[in-house]
Amino acid sequence: MIANIKQRLVLLLSLVCLLAGGTLSVQARQSLLTNYTPNGASFKYETAINFQKQNFKAVLDLSTCDDSKANENILSIGDDLQGANGWGGVNVIHLFYTKNNSQLELDCFDPGSRTHYEILKNISGELTVELKSDGLYVNGVQRCDASAVSNILAMSSILYGSTQGNTRSWATYKEISLEDVKGGSTGETGGGGTGTAERKFDASWIQNQQKVGDYKEDAHATFIPYASVEAMKSDAAFNEPWLTPQNAETQLLNGEWKFKFVPGTMSGPGESEFFAADYDDSAWDNIPVPLSWEMAGYGTPVYTNVGYPFQNNPPNANVGYTYYGVEVWQDGKLVGGLYGVTIGRAFFGESMFSLVPNASKLALIYLADFMREHGGSLIDCQFETPHLKSMGGRYISYKEYMDIISRD
Repeated sequence: MIANIKQRLVLLLSLVCLLAGGTLSVQARQSLLTNYTPNGASFKYETAINFQKQNFKAVLDLSTCDDSKANENILSIGDDLQGANGWGGVNVIHLFYTKNNSQLELDCFDPGSRTHYEILKNISGELTVELKSDGLYVNGVQRCDASAVSNILAMSSILYGSTQGNTRSWATYKEISLEDVKGGSTGETGGGGTGTAERKFDASWIQNQQKVGDYKEDAHATFIPYASVEAMKSDAAFNEPWLTPQNAETQLLNGEWKFKFVPGTMSGPGESEFFAADYDDSAWDNIPVPLSWEMAGYGTPVYTNVGYPFQNNPPNANVGYTYYGVEVWQDGKLVGGLYGVTIGRAFFGESMFSLVPNASKLALIYLADFMREHGGSLIDCQFETPHLKSMGGRYISYKEYMDIISRD
């Protein structure tokens, strides 16, 4: 069903941003050090970082290292970089380079243990070290995952530099930088740098319970605009935010609206008609807003898993649906089943589970037989999954769906 709502008030609600070519620009990196050569001296710096949004990246030129020295501490990252005699017992990553045999030693520590140790061979020239939300990378290859450096990744600021061991760094730090994770605050890991990130939908997101958003802004309190700081502070809601703002540059949309209900999806006025400034809506009904129009007698109440537990017969709450469940038992134990709601001759599935293979399939087979024997017309599974598809589930159009429901 479609409702066309029109109010005789034109509001400028937001600035519309057009993303040309379906791309979204991302922020460039923040440079911390460039072309820095410590010449064997200790150095240590601190930077704020959010590893969910930023990567730490260091690009080093190892050709300036001292080939007479072993185990140059070319880089350490953590909350304590330690001194000449310190070793482990803190949250830190140490990298040591020996130029005369082109070997790089990698050590990761937390307060309780060394979480990662590795010797990389044939390392020379330019070296790139990246610390991302999913682990530590050397020259683009992941050397340890996030579990080995989880304490560091949880920090809001880190130290970086060269202070550990007997030999300080002679490397040239071409650049140390913070790079935004590609796509902004998307929850994705890896990537970064300049350029653009394509906005592409991946069907696998539907089944990934860890994927809660993409290209989303950070969570924030509701923005309430004011003409000035003085106007904001003079509003009673400034100190008592549960009150309705009085001085805000907002327009409350509650009130009397013009309303036209159009049953079905294939008829009704087009956009050019009811958007027109001179459109005659005098024949439309008036309704109060906010309102669920079904409760005002328009259309048919739509089934949801949390609403409409009664027929629309105010003030009386008559029973409108019945819960049903199918249980599967094996050797005296509940091993699977399903449950849902019936309205008329249709069953609307809520959930199904299996503690042993195929238990929920048996429940669904039983339900289908039961529905067939008692004149049932539809089992609404909500989603097509490989499990339900193997049982004969299929998508149907909205029109076919409503045709079946309306016959009950």
